[in-house]
Amino acid sequence: MLPRPSKPLELKPLTLTKPTGYSNQAAAQRMVALLSNPRSQLSEVTKAFRIAMRRLDHIVHASYTEDLDPLNLAVRAEVALQLVHGETGLTTVVLLEPVR
Repeated sequence: MLPRPSKPLELKPLTLTKPTGYSNQAAAQRMVALLSNPRSQLSEVTKAFRIAMRRLDHIVHASYTEDLDPLNLAVRAEVALQLVHGETGLTTVVLLEPVR
């Protein structure tokens, strides 16, 4: 268990000291949200991590079962998404089926 601070923590505004790229601004905004509501923000981080791990699992599974490298799998997914509900009649459910 962590020791309690002797006095309440003072939250100061988080400001960027020099011009920066969008990703740094987004990271700063996430830190502000984290400091103001840690439980909620950590829950969101956990959800994002789980989604990323599921995607990685799908990539690894496709690599072993369909002999697809990750780049080819990504290309196949991109093309399939562009064809959904077009002339081909593909639906999103069909995207989940392996190519035969």
